[in-house]
Amino acid sequence: MAVLAGGASLAADDAPADWRELNDRGTAAAAAGDWSAAETALRAALELLEPDSPDADAAPDEDARMAVVAANLAMVELSQGDTAAARDLLERALAIRRAVFGDDEPGIAALLNNLGELERRSGNPERARQLHEAALVMRRSLREPGHPEIAESLNNMGVTLSDLGQLDTAGGLVQEALAMRRERLGPTHRATLESAANAAAIATEAGDLATAEELLRAPLESLVGDAGGARPDDALVADLWRNLIEVLLLRGADDPALLACEELVADLPSVDQEAAADLAMVCARAFNRVGAEERATLLLEQELDRGAASPEASPETRLQLRWTLAETAASAGDFVAAHARIDEVIEELGATPDHRLPLALNNRAFFAFELGRPIEAVADLEAALAALEAAPEQVDKRLERDVLNNLASVLRSLDRGDEASAVEERLLGTIPAEGPDDAPADQPAADPEPSGD
Repeated sequence: MAVLAGGASLAADDAPADWRELNDRGTAAAAAGDWSAAETALRAALELLEPDSPDADAAPDEDARMAVVAANLAMVELSQGDTAAARDLLERALAIRRAVFGDDEPGIAALLNNLGELERRSGNPERARQLHEAALVMRRSLREPGHPEIAESLNNMGVTLSDLGQLDTAGGLVQEALAMRRERLGPTHRATLESAANAAAIATEAGDLATAEELLRAPLESLVGDAGGARPDDALVADLWRNLIEVLLLRGADDPALLACEELVADLPSVDQEAAADLAMVCARAFNRVGAEERATLLLEQELDRGAASPEASPETRLQLRWTLAETAASAGDFVAAHARIDEVIEELGATPDHRLPLALNNRAFFAFELGRPIEAVADLEAALAALEAAPEQVDKRLERDVLNNLASVLRSLDRGDEASAVEERLLGTIPAEGPDDAPADQPAADPEPSGD
C-alpha cells in the first residue's frame, strides 16, 4: 500500500485545529500503530471539509483536500479490518481526484494501486488485476522508465497474477520490479527485499527451487556486505532467512539448511516474537530432518518461554509453537509428549470454530494409537469427521480421506469389521474417478504467500 501522506502534528493539542493539523495528527498516530487515535483525528478532519449544505444532485466534491484525508482514513480502516469502509473511502477519494485533475494524475494511479491491493487481499483477484493494470498503464505514461512507482505496480500486478495461477507471467513482472528497485532504491531497501521475497515465493510455487534459492541468497548476501548502509527491520530479514531455509529443505539440501540454522539459532535476530517464532519453527524442522529433535525441542521451548513473557506474542504464535513441539516429539518417538502437546493445541482450537481442529484431532488419534489407546483414537477420528461435516466452508477432501482411512484401520484393529467396511465404503466415495492427485494432509505449512506492498 502507498505510504500515508502527512507528517508530525503541527500544533499543541489545545490549539485550534484545522483539517491539515488533524490530518497530520491522524497520519502520525497511524505510523505509531494507534489506530483509534488515527481514525478519530482523520474523521474530524474530514468533517471540517464537508460542505455545510451538501447537494445530493451535485457532482463529486471538487476539493482535493478531501481526497487526501479520505485516502488516509481508508488505510486506517483497512488496518482495522473494515474492508467495506476502506473501499468506500478509496472510491470517494478516486472520484474527487478525477473531478479535480482529470484521468491522468499520479495520485489517481496511487489510489488505483491501493484499491487493487484491497481487492486482492479481499479475495477478488480478477478485480485487483484490472485495477493494478490501470495503475501500471498510467504510471508508465506519467513516470520515466525505472521509476519506483512503476516498480510498485509491476510488483503488485505480478503478485495478483500469481493469485490467479499465471505463474510464468507473474514471476517475470515481479523480477522486473526487483531489478528496478535494486537499481533505484538499492539492494537492501525494504521494497527491494519484499520484491525478492515475492519473486522467490512465485518461483517456489512454480517448482523452480534453484531460482527461488538464488533470489533469496542475493539480498541476504547484500545485507552482510552492506553492514553500514540502510537496513530494513529485522523481522523482514528473519522472514528472508526462514524462506531460504524452507527452500533448502524442499530441495533436500539439509546441510546448508542446518548450517544456516546453526548460525541463526546462536543469535536469533531481536525481532518481534512472531518473526522469531517462525524462524525457530523452520529451523526445528531442519533439526528434525537429521534426528536432532532434542536441539529442536530446546529451540522451540525457548521461543515459547520468550513469547509467554512478551505482551506482543499472539495466541496463534503460541499455538503453532506447541504444534511444532508435538511434531518434534513424535519425530523422536516420544508419543507421550506429542500427545500432551497436541492436547494443548486442541484446547486452544476448541475455544473458537477453527478449520484446523479436525487436523489436530487426526494427529492426536495417531499419537493415541501409537500409545496403545485405539478406543481413544476412534473417538478423536469420529470427532474429526463431525468437525469436518460441521465446517461452514467446503470440506478438505484430502483430510477427510486421511481421517476415514485412519478410522477404518483403527476399527479393524479393534475387530470391528462391519464398522470398518462401512467407513471404507465412504472412503471410496471420496476418491475421484482418476484417483487422488494430492498429498496426504499435514499440519499447515509456514510457507509465505507472495504479498504486495
